[in-house]
Amino acid sequence: MTNDRTHVVPIMPWWAGGLSIGLILIVAVALVQPIGVSTQYVVFDGVVLHHLLPEVAAKTPYLAVEIGE
Repeated sequence: MTNDRTHVVPIMPWWAGGLSIGLILIVAVALVQPIGVSTQYVVFDGVVLHHLLPEVAAKTPYLAVEIGE
């Protein structure tokens, strides 16, 4: 909402947000499986975390249970 005194500035343009979501979906399909529900974003985050910071992923109880540790 805006008025004469304030102006809301978005963090990123709408098209950049849409492009980012599209790229995340493409990467998720390529790495794991299609994202069908919102919980699949957590699966995607876990895959990325395991590749970038495996020591952090190993200490996360949720991810440890999900990968069978």
